[in-house]
Amino acid sequence: NHHAHQIKIWGSYAFNENLLVGANYSGISGRHYGCNGPVPVSRDPDQISQFYNPPPGHYCFGTLTPRGESFQTDWINRLDVSVRYAVPSQYLTLINNSELVLRADIFNVFDLQGVTEANETGQLSGGGVNATYMKPVTYQTPRFVRLGFDLTF
Repeated sequence: NHHAHQIKIWGSYAFNENLLVGANYSGISGRHYGCNGPVPVSRDPDQISQFYNPPPGHYCFGTLTPRGESFQTDWINRLDVSVRYAVPSQYLTLINNSELVLRADIFNVFDLQGVTEANETGQLSGGGVNATYMKPVTYQTPRFVRLGFDLTF
């Protein structure tokens, strides 16, 4: 699960004493994958690897494939934005000395759909080619919004 580079940048700006806007960017380089398949008979005379699914070896069609040298996924980029608004105290007449903060968070603002995990089984236990080799298994979480509030009294 090696990612050679990770970049994180975050910050916030208070427009006034009531309104705060923040952002968080993260960029993670792609993961390097190998090709997994059954171990050849010359390396596994008892053929124990044939009982595993997916196959346990770093072999594809009898050839040793070093880990992380077959393919790589793309960078995963994500921008999250948050807004906080503190309601002025003169509008809070129900509870004395109370504070109300309204919050909104938008995650993955640009709704990017990068591949976070791919299939690295190139050869099936029975010896056949895996049709889903190098295909995406999971994608990054789609854009979503979280609304909330803090009430202190």
